[in-house]
Amino acid sequence: MHMWRFILTSVLIATLYLLSGQVVLAAEIESGGNDPAHPFVPVDGWVTLPAGAHHWYAFRDEGDSTTIAVRLTVLPPASAAFTVLTAEQIHKWERGEEFQAVGAGTPFKLFNNDLYWTGSFVQSGSYYVLVESTGRSESYYKLTITGRQVSFPKVHMPRVEGSPTGSPDDLAVAPESTPLAFSPNITSTVTSSPENPLPPIGKLITITPGEVHWYAFRDEGDESTIQVRADATPDHCLSFQVWTPEELARWRLGGDFRPVGQGTANAALKADLFWTGSFVKSGTYYVVVERDPAVRGPCSYQLTVIGNDVSLMLSPN
Repeated sequence: MHMWRFILTSVLIATLYLLSGQVVLAAEIESGGNDPAHPFVPVDGWVTLPAGAHHWYAFRDEGDSTTIAVRLTVLPPASAAFTVLTAEQIHKWERGEEFQAVGAGTPFKLFNNDLYWTGSFVQSGSYYVLVESTGRSESYYKLTITGRQVSFPKVHMPRVEGSPTGSPDDLAVAPESTPLAFSPNITSTVTSSPENPLPPIGKLITITPGEVHWYAFRDEGDESTIQVRADATPDHCLSFQVWTPEELARWRLGGDFRPVGQGTANAALKADLFWTGSFVKSGTYYVVVERDPAVRGPCSYQLTVIGNDVSLMLSPN
Protein backbone atom coordinates (compact mmCIF):
# COMPACT_ATOMS: atom_id res chain seq x y z
CA MET A 1 0.00 0.00 0.00
CA HIS A 2 2.78 2.36 0.92
CA MET A 3 4.59 1.44 -2.29
CA TRP A 4 1.52 2.34 -4.40
CA ARG A 5 1.22 5.67 -2.57
CA PHE A 6 4.87 6.35 -3.33
CA ILE A 7 4.40 5.54 -7.01
CA LEU A 8 1.24 7.63 -7.31
CA THR A 9 2.89 10.53 -5.50
CA SER A 10 5.95 10.32 -7.79
CA VAL A 11 3.76 10.25 -10.91
CA LEU A 12 1.76 13.22 -9.63
CA ILE A 13 4.91 15.23 -8.91
CA ALA A 14 6.34 14.39 -12.34
CA THR A 15 3.06 15.34 -14.02
CA LEU A 16 2.90 18.65 -12.17
CA TYR A 17 6.51 19.33 -13.13
CA LEU A 18 5.80 18.72 -16.81
CA LEU A 19 2.63 20.77 -16.70
CA SER A 20 4.45 23.63 -14.97
CA GLY A 21 7.09 23.52 -17.71
CA GLN A 22 4.38 23.77 -20.37
CA VAL A 23 2.80 26.72 -18.60
CA VAL A 24 6.13 28.56 -18.40
CA LEU A 25 6.81 27.86 -22.07
CA ALA A 26 3.35 29.11 -23.08
CA ALA A 27 3.86 32.23 -20.97
CA GLU A 28 7.20 32.87 -22.67
CA ILE A 29 5.64 32.50 -26.11
CA GLU A 30 2.73 34.77 -25.23
CA SER A 31 5.12 37.40 -23.81
CA GLY A 32 6.73 37.87 -27.22
CA GLY A 33 6.11 41.35 -28.58
CA ASN A 34 4.51 42.62 -25.38
CA ASP A 35 7.54 44.64 -24.27
CA PRO A 36 10.88 45.86 -25.69
CA ALA A 37 12.78 43.04 -23.93
CA HIS A 38 10.86 40.40 -25.93
CA PRO A 39 10.41 41.97 -29.37
CA PHE A 40 8.95 40.47 -32.49
CA VAL A 41 10.76 40.13 -35.82
CA PRO A 42 8.83 41.21 -38.97
CA VAL A 43 7.30 38.33 -40.93
CA ASP A 44 6.06 38.11 -44.50
CA GLY A 45 2.38 37.73 -43.62
CA TRP A 46 -0.62 39.37 -42.00
CA VAL A 47 -0.37 39.76 -38.22
CA THR A 48 -3.48 39.96 -36.05
CA LEU A 49 -3.63 42.92 -33.64
CA PRO A 50 -6.45 42.81 -31.06
CA ALA A 51 -8.25 46.04 -30.17
CA GLY A 52 -6.23 48.01 -27.61
CA ALA A 53 -3.13 45.83 -28.05
CA HIS A 54 0.41 46.74 -29.05
CA HIS A 55 3.38 44.88 -30.53
CA TRP A 56 7.08 45.68 -30.08
CA TYR A 57 9.67 45.07 -32.80
CA ALA A 58 13.45 45.57 -32.62
CA PHE A 59 16.23 45.91 -35.17
CA ARG A 60 19.91 46.70 -35.12
CA ASP A 61 21.56 49.38 -37.24
CA GLU A 62 25.29 50.01 -37.61
CA GLY A 63 24.91 53.79 -37.40
CA ASP A 64 26.50 54.60 -40.77
CA SER A 65 23.78 57.07 -41.83
CA THR A 66 22.34 54.70 -44.46
CA THR A 67 18.61 55.00 -45.09
CA ILE A 68 16.15 52.92 -43.07
CA ALA A 69 12.51 52.56 -44.18
CA VAL A 70 9.60 51.34 -42.06
CA ARG A 71 6.24 50.65 -43.70
CA LEU A 72 2.95 49.53 -42.14
CA THR A 73 0.00 48.24 -44.17
CA VAL A 74 -3.16 48.11 -42.04
CA LEU A 75 -6.65 46.70 -42.55
CA PRO A 76 -9.05 48.26 -41.79
CA PRO A 77 -7.28 51.52 -42.69
CA ALA A 78 -6.23 53.77 -39.79
CA SER A 79 -6.81 50.99 -37.22
CA ALA A 80 -3.14 50.94 -36.13
CA ALA A 81 -0.13 53.26 -35.98
CA PHE A 82 3.59 52.95 -35.31
CA THR A 83 6.42 54.93 -33.73
CA VAL A 84 10.20 54.50 -33.94
CA LEU A 85 12.21 54.71 -30.71
CA THR A 86 15.87 54.71 -29.74
CA ALA A 87 17.33 52.75 -26.81
CA GLU A 88 17.50 55.98 -24.76
CA GLN A 89 13.81 56.60 -25.34
CA ILE A 90 13.06 53.01 -24.29
CA HIS A 91 14.86 53.64 -20.98
CA LYS A 92 12.74 56.75 -20.39
CA TRP A 93 9.60 54.75 -21.24
CA GLU A 94 10.59 52.08 -18.71
CA ARG A 95 11.15 54.74 -16.01
CA GLY A 96 7.82 56.39 -16.78
CA GLU A 97 9.48 59.61 -17.97
CA GLU A 98 8.22 61.80 -20.79
CA PHE A 99 9.90 61.41 -24.16
CA GLN A 100 9.33 62.13 -27.83
CA ALA A 101 9.74 59.27 -30.30
CA VAL A 102 12.43 59.72 -32.94
CA GLY A 103 9.88 59.01 -35.67
CA ALA A 104 6.31 57.98 -36.49
CA GLY A 105 4.52 56.52 -39.49
CA THR A 106 2.67 58.98 -41.71
CA PRO A 107 0.35 58.22 -44.66
CA PHE A 108 2.29 58.00 -47.94
CA LYS A 109 0.23 58.48 -51.11
CA LEU A 110 2.69 56.53 -53.26
CA PHE A 111 2.11 53.45 -51.08
CA ASN A 112 -1.70 53.65 -51.10
CA ASN A 113 -1.60 55.72 -47.90
CA ASP A 114 0.25 53.03 -45.97
CA LEU A 115 2.05 54.45 -42.93
CA TYR A 116 5.69 55.15 -43.79
CA TRP A 117 8.82 56.48 -42.09
CA THR A 118 12.35 56.87 -43.37
CA GLY A 119 15.44 58.04 -41.51
CA SER A 120 18.98 57.11 -40.50
CA PHE A 121 21.15 56.85 -37.41
CA VAL A 122 24.76 57.83 -36.69
CA GLN A 123 25.17 55.53 -33.70
CA SER A 124 25.15 51.73 -33.87
CA GLY A 125 22.79 49.87 -31.58
CA SER A 126 19.28 48.51 -31.16
CA TYR A 127 16.23 50.51 -32.25
CA TYR A 128 12.55 49.78 -31.78
CA VAL A 129 9.22 50.01 -33.60
CA LEU A 130 6.00 50.08 -31.56
CA VAL A 131 2.81 49.10 -33.40
CA GLU A 132 -0.32 50.17 -31.51
CA SER A 133 -4.01 49.54 -32.09
CA THR A 134 -6.02 52.71 -32.69
CA GLY A 135 -9.35 51.13 -33.57
CA ARG A 136 -12.21 49.61 -31.62
CA SER A 137 -11.97 46.17 -33.18
CA GLU A 138 -9.39 43.62 -34.31
CA SER A 139 -7.12 44.69 -37.16
CA TYR A 140 -4.51 43.12 -39.43
CA TYR A 141 -1.17 44.56 -40.47
CA LYS A 142 2.02 43.89 -42.39
CA LEU A 143 5.24 45.52 -41.17
CA THR A 144 8.49 45.85 -43.10
CA ILE A 145 11.76 47.32 -41.84
CA THR A 146 14.47 47.63 -44.49
CA GLY A 147 17.95 49.10 -44.73
CA ARG A 148 21.40 48.16 -45.97
CA GLN A 149 22.81 47.75 -42.44
CA VAL A 150 19.59 46.57 -40.74
CA SER A 151 19.57 43.19 -38.97
CA PHE A 152 17.07 41.56 -36.63
CA PRO A 153 17.28 39.81 -33.25
CA LYS A 154 16.29 36.15 -33.41
CA VAL A 155 13.91 36.41 -30.48
CA HIS A 156 10.20 36.11 -31.31
CA MET A 157 8.22 36.09 -34.53
CA PRO A 158 4.51 36.94 -34.28
CA ARG A 159 1.96 34.16 -34.48
CA VAL A 160 -0.30 35.06 -37.39
CA GLU A 161 -3.80 33.95 -36.42
CA GLY A 162 -5.56 34.95 -39.60
CA SER A 163 -5.63 37.29 -42.55
CA PRO A 164 -8.12 39.54 -44.35
CA THR A 165 -8.29 37.02 -47.19
CA GLY A 166 -8.18 33.88 -45.04
CA SER A 167 -5.50 32.41 -47.29
CA PRO A 168 -3.44 29.63 -45.63
CA ASP A 169 -0.37 31.02 -47.39
CA ASP A 170 -0.61 34.10 -45.20
CA LEU A 171 -0.33 32.12 -41.97
CA ALA A 172 3.10 32.11 -40.37
CA VAL A 173 4.34 30.66 -37.11
CA ALA A 174 7.99 30.62 -36.05
CA PRO A 175 9.56 29.41 -32.80
CA GLU A 176 11.67 31.32 -30.37
CA SER A 177 15.42 31.47 -30.78
CA THR A 178 18.45 32.78 -28.94
CA PRO A 179 18.18 36.46 -27.88
CA LEU A 180 20.64 39.05 -29.19
CA ALA A 181 21.69 36.98 -32.20
CA PHE A 182 21.22 38.98 -35.39
CA SER A 183 20.71 37.85 -38.97
CA PRO A 184 20.69 40.05 -42.11
CA ASN A 185 17.34 41.22 -43.47
CA ILE A 186 17.89 39.57 -46.83
CA THR A 187 15.56 37.40 -48.89
CA SER A 188 17.70 34.69 -50.47
CA THR A 189 15.08 32.74 -52.45
CA VAL A 190 13.03 34.76 -54.90
CA THR A 191 10.44 33.56 -57.39
CA SER A 192 8.99 36.14 -59.76
CA SER A 193 7.55 36.51 -63.24
CA PRO A 194 5.53 39.06 -65.23
CA GLU A 195 2.39 37.41 -63.79
CA ASN A 196 3.76 37.33 -60.25
CA PRO A 197 6.05 40.37 -59.95
CA LEU A 198 7.88 41.64 -56.90
CA PRO A 199 6.85 44.99 -55.35
CA PRO A 200 9.58 47.64 -55.82
CA ILE A 201 9.52 48.87 -52.21
CA GLY A 202 13.23 48.71 -51.38
CA LYS A 203 13.33 45.24 -49.81
CA LEU A 204 16.88 43.90 -49.57
CA ILE A 205 17.19 40.86 -51.84
CA THR A 206 20.00 38.60 -53.01
CA ILE A 207 20.29 37.56 -56.64
CA THR A 208 22.28 34.54 -57.76
CA PRO A 209 23.96 33.95 -61.15
CA GLY A 210 21.39 33.13 -63.80
CA GLU A 211 18.46 34.59 -61.85
CA VAL A 212 16.10 37.21 -63.29
CA HIS A 213 13.86 39.23 -60.99
CA TRP A 214 10.64 40.81 -62.28
CA TYR A 215 9.09 43.95 -60.77
CA ALA A 216 5.95 45.79 -61.88
CA PHE A 217 4.27 49.11 -61.28
CA ARG A 218 1.35 51.03 -62.75
CA ASP A 219 1.56 54.54 -64.15
CA GLU A 220 -1.36 56.71 -65.25
CA GLY A 221 0.48 58.04 -68.32
CA ASP A 222 0.32 61.74 -67.42
CA GLU A 223 4.00 62.36 -68.30
CA SER A 224 4.96 62.88 -64.65
CA THR A 225 8.52 61.86 -63.76
CA ILE A 226 9.24 58.30 -62.67
CA GLN A 227 12.47 57.29 -60.95
CA VAL A 228 13.85 53.75 -60.72
CA ARG A 229 16.86 53.13 -58.48
CA ALA A 230 18.83 49.96 -57.68
CA ASP A 231 21.30 50.10 -54.79
CA ALA A 232 23.56 47.06 -55.27
CA THR A 233 26.29 45.54 -53.10
CA PRO A 234 28.87 45.25 -54.53
CA ASP A 235 28.47 47.96 -57.15
CA HIS A 236 27.95 46.80 -60.74
CA CYS A 237 26.98 43.21 -59.80
CA LEU A 238 23.67 43.54 -61.67
CA SER A 239 21.75 45.50 -64.27
CA PHE A 240 18.13 46.46 -64.81
CA GLN A 241 15.89 47.34 -67.74
CA VAL A 242 12.51 49.10 -67.93
CA TRP A 243 9.93 47.46 -70.20
CA THR A 244 6.61 48.69 -71.56
CA PRO A 245 3.60 46.34 -71.98
CA GLU A 246 4.28 46.30 -75.73
CA GLU A 247 7.90 45.23 -75.21
CA LEU A 248 6.75 42.45 -72.89
CA ALA A 249 4.34 41.22 -75.59
CA ARG A 250 7.14 41.18 -78.22
CA TRP A 251 9.40 39.28 -75.81
CA ARG A 252 6.69 36.66 -75.24
CA LEU A 253 6.40 36.15 -79.02
CA GLY A 254 10.16 35.88 -79.40
CA GLY A 255 10.38 39.03 -81.51
CA ASP A 256 13.00 41.78 -81.46
CA PHE A 257 12.49 44.62 -79.01
CA ARG A 258 14.42 47.35 -77.27
CA PRO A 259 13.71 48.18 -73.60
CA VAL A 260 12.48 51.72 -73.08
CA GLY A 261 15.19 52.32 -70.49
CA GLN A 262 18.00 50.83 -68.43
CA GLY A 263 19.80 51.67 -65.22
CA THR A 264 23.05 53.60 -65.48
CA ALA A 265 25.59 54.36 -62.77
CA ASN A 266 24.85 57.71 -61.12
CA ALA A 267 27.85 59.33 -59.40
CA ALA A 268 25.60 61.55 -57.28
CA LEU A 269 23.93 58.41 -55.88
CA LYS A 270 27.19 56.62 -54.99
CA ALA A 271 27.19 54.75 -58.31
CA ASP A 272 23.73 53.26 -57.75
CA LEU A 273 21.95 52.31 -60.97
CA PHE A 274 19.37 54.95 -61.87
CA TRP A 275 16.75 55.62 -64.56
CA THR A 276 14.26 58.44 -64.90
CA GLY A 277 11.56 58.94 -67.51
CA SER A 278 7.83 59.30 -68.08
CA PHE A 279 4.98 57.71 -70.01
CA VAL A 280 2.06 59.12 -72.00
CA LYS A 281 -0.02 55.94 -71.82
CA SER A 282 -1.49 54.40 -68.68
CA GLY A 283 -0.70 50.80 -67.94
CA THR A 284 1.54 48.31 -66.18
CA TYR A 285 5.29 48.70 -66.67
CA TYR A 286 8.09 46.35 -65.69
CA VAL A 287 11.60 46.43 -64.27
CA VAL A 288 13.76 43.41 -65.08
CA VAL A 289 16.82 42.83 -62.87
CA GLU A 290 19.63 40.51 -64.03
CA ARG A 291 22.79 39.35 -62.26
CA ASP A 292 26.14 40.11 -63.92
CA PRO A 293 27.79 36.68 -64.31
CA ALA A 294 31.25 38.28 -64.49
CA VAL A 295 31.02 39.48 -60.86
CA ARG A 296 31.90 36.73 -58.39
CA GLY A 297 30.61 36.36 -54.87
CA PRO A 298 27.27 37.33 -53.32
CA CYS A 299 25.19 40.16 -54.78
CA SER A 300 22.34 41.92 -52.98
CA TYR A 301 20.29 44.98 -53.84
CA GLN A 302 17.31 47.21 -53.07
CA LEU A 303 15.03 48.39 -55.88
CA THR A 304 12.63 51.33 -55.58
CA VAL A 305 10.24 52.98 -58.02
CA ILE A 306 8.75 56.38 -57.18
CA GLY A 307 6.53 58.87 -59.02
CA ASN A 308 3.50 61.06 -58.40
CA ASP A 309 1.07 58.69 -60.13
CA VAL A 310 2.93 55.43 -59.63
CA SER A 311 1.06 52.66 -57.81
CA LEU A 312 2.77 49.45 -56.79
CA MET A 313 1.81 45.97 -57.92
CA LEU A 314 1.77 44.22 -54.56
CA SER A 315 1.99 40.44 -54.66
CA PRO A 316 2.36 37.62 -52.08
CA ASN A 317 6.13 38.06 -52.31
